Amino acid sequence: KKKKKKEEEKKQEQANRNGMGDDDRLNIVLFYADDWTMKALGKLNPNVHTPNIDAMVDRGMLFTNNCVTTSVCWISRATLMTGTYYSRHLQGAPSQESLFR
Repeated sequence: KKKKKKEEEKKQEQANRNGMGDDDRLNIVLFYADDWTMKALGKLNPNVHTPNIDAMVDRGMLFTNNCVTTSVCWISRATLMTGTYYSRHLQGAPSQESLFR
């Protein structure tokens, strides 16, 4: 009886961890590219060959409902990196001076 209870506790503990062991760490890979639609992935377009990305999707998750706060690339990146809206970080177009320093 004691052995059975211990086995049940072990199963419950494993279920609570959702399949993640003590040494497993959460990994997040975020692909953030300019002018890249979801149809650029082999998983969503049979005419495209992306086997490594497809393998990652098979072992993880694929989010297909995404949006950005603005379609301008550097503003969008700044929003992602800072976690704030454009009105907060106020990144604008790079100046000629900053481009050629």
